[in-house]
Amino acid sequence: MSILRVQGERCARMGALILVAIAAACTPSRRATPSIGTSESSSPAASVASAAPEATAAPVAHATRCARDGVEPSRDGFLHEVLFPAATRRTPRFDDHTPGSYHIEKLDLVQGLPEEAKLCGGVVRASLVIGPMGPLWSYHVVALVEEGPNVRVSSLVIPHARITGKGTGLVPVTDADALIERIERSPLVRSGLPPKPRDEFSYRLLLAVYAQPKTRYAHADFDESKPNPEFPKLLDHVNAILSRTVPTYPSGDKVPPGSKSQSDKAP
Repeated sequence: MSILRVQGERCARMGALILVAIAAACTPSRRATPSIGTSESSSPAASVASAAPEATAAPVAHATRCARDGVEPSRDGFLHEVLFPAATRRTPRFDDHTPGSYHIEKLDLVQGLPEEAKLCGGVVRASLVIGPMGPLWSYHVVALVEEGPNVRVSSLVIPHARITGKGTGLVPVTDADALIERIERSPLVRSGLPPKPRDEFSYRLLLAVYAQPKTRYAHADFDESKPNPEFPKLLDHVNAILSRTVPTYPSGDKVPPGSKSQSDKAP
């Protein structure tokens, strides 16, 4: 997978917009999983973020069983999409309008992944969420899931609440741990949760490492209007892992059979 650097407007037309920090990347080729590049897109106005409530408690557990089955979008279904890279009939149903579609909240997402992994018989080692960024408030999500002696990287690209790309690859545990360490040691990253973890636009990156006895968090914010030499270095760390994945649901793939949207259903 190569790191592609394109203008956000062009990506949007191609239906594969990934705007992360000052980044916009899209995949015109099936040989590459979406990665993080750069563009001149600006973030939404800060006034939008001020309306988001502060976190007061951990989210209530929603799932009682693995969300492996089903075609309708839901929070639990989205968690399953993050953890398991194969495309499903549910994958193209997530959008900004279909009832049940999940709108990412970084803290809720990273706290829900271990719950869903346990219900599905797996163990998630860490997760990383970058976003919202750009005019489509895009997110890039990476989950590191234990698989035998290795770690499976599962990645999603979500512009405007749509899943436009999924990818996966196996890496050694040492490589996965090295990625976590490089992110945590970046000068842009701060340990712990941000002051307002439920305010989506108050920070752009959330890392959760599911270590015992409790989860370890790190966060970061970026001002995409101001050049910072540490910013591309941080993105390069993430892209180093994403470059070893292959697409499982690239933009432009045919919708799996039976996955019509809610608006296509007969009344």
